[in-house]
Amino acid sequence: MTRSSTISTFKGEEITLAEALELRKKYLHDLPELKERVTRAAFKTTVYKEERDIIQRPKHSFKDTYKEYLEQLEALRTLKGLIHSANHATTVRFKDET
Repeated sequence: MTRSSTISTFKGEEITLAEALELRKKYLHDLPELKERVTRAAFKTTVYKEERDIIQRPKHSFKDTYKEYLEQLEALRTLKGLIHSANHATTVRFKDET
């Protein structure tokens, strides 16, 4: 099999198909956790006590967390497009092929 060549530029860096696949895997792994963090940051929790209420505020800012979530979604979308294009443009030749 021939060596991987650069498929495109992603976030200012040239990447190979193998690197793009690894990045996609990382994004897909991290996305559910980030989505959960966005959900937790969207609400404050009120614990009702007899005489007083305790309001628990989120640890992370909703705006910052949501922005990070959208950036990760956009990066994943871009990567998927690059991988799809590379799948159509890349030819693999094996040693035993003539």
